[in-house]
Amino acid sequence: MIKYLGPKSKKTLSEQIEDYFNNVLKATDPKSAPNYDKLPENETKSLPSKTNKTTKPIFTKDEKN
Repeated sequence: MIKYLGPKSKKTLSEQIEDYFNNVLKATDPKSAPNYDKLPENETKSLPSKTNKTTKPIFTKDEKN
């Protein structure tokens, strides 16, 4: 990605990122996504069951144990 973004460009950073998404990653309409029909129709309004306020992951096992 670094070869597509640069401080010497005449475009703003947001314009460079937009070009990268559109021309390199080929961003497309969400309905074209292969899993679009599996997305939930409504978002849940409930809060997460647990909130991590540390740098240690809470849903993975520590490899040292």
